[in-house]
Amino acid sequence: DDEEDEDVENNEEIVDDRIRNDYELKLYKCDEIDDFLERLFSEDIPDREIKLLLEYNRNYINKIGHFYQFSPFFCNEYGTPLMIACSLDNIRLVDMLLKEGAAPNIQDKHGDTALMKACYITSPEIVERLLEENINIDIKNDTSESALIIICGDDDICEEQFNIAKLLLKNNANTELKNKFGETALMKAVEQSNYELVKLLLE
Repeated sequence: DDEEDEDVENNEEIVDDRIRNDYELKLYKCDEIDDFLERLFSEDIPDREIKLLLEYNRNYINKIGHFYQFSPFFCNEYGTPLMIACSLDNIRLVDMLLKEGAAPNIQDKHGDTALMKACYITSPEIVERLLEENINIDIKNDTSESALIIICGDDDICEEQFNIAKLLLKNNANTELKNKFGETALMKAVEQSNYELVKLLLE
């Protein structure tokens, strides 16, 4: 009798799991990449829901889509979920996406990578997290700019910019690369009169 009761309980657990999985599938599976992005970047979405969205939409993790919204902040971004998380300075989602297999070297229609997006918004925290992955630090975009050239050409001179350049150099970013105008990272730093960066690049 005890064995029969145990079998009944096990069967009930299996049925409960199937019901729960079917329910979650209907609730979290998205039909389009843009729908997935809209839900993934919803305001105040808890970690548990993010994990379920990622679990049921693995086919979208490295797809390029369009995320557009007015509120609570304006955003009009094309890219993979990882690129958009970088653009929005969302380190929590960046970390979760990377753990779920998001590829950091994918390029968008302009040739930009997730690392470049993090440089555009001057986020040392996200740059540092991306550099923990198997990343090609010297990829160039459509204007032949690498992440290092991008950060050195930023006219918003600040400590975060310096820290990003330092991180990129520490990870062996190529200082000799040139953009389509023939400019190196050093030339961009000189152009911006960013003498701290110039000194760093010459060390």
